Amino acid sequence: MATGDSSGGPPDGDADTSAPAPSLVSVLPLVTLAVLIGGSLALFGLDALDGPIQVALVLCAMVAALIAMKNGRTYEEVQDAARGQFLTGLRDPPDRLASGSARP
Repeated sequence: MATGDSSGGPPDGDADTSAPAPSLVSVLPLVTLAVLIGGSLALFGLDALDGPIQVALVLCAMVAALIAMKNGRTYEEVQDAARGQFLTGLRDPPDRLASGSARP
């Protein structure tokens, strides 16, 4: 252990306050997504494309947000990150949409 530090926590100063996610926890949203989509397809067949898959995506986003908050991120940080990703998607459409080759 470091000299003079018996707490076992991160050193004081400008150290990052969020802990890195353990590898098993970081794949939990992907596992959740696979299980929910598989369950939706098993229950509803191709009709799952009309809504249950979108619900699965929202639930997986919630799982990822909860993991981020468990690892030290605040609700505002998670909200700002989600908002930033959404706005990036609106501001920078994929090339095929920007070139007009996609269907309307």
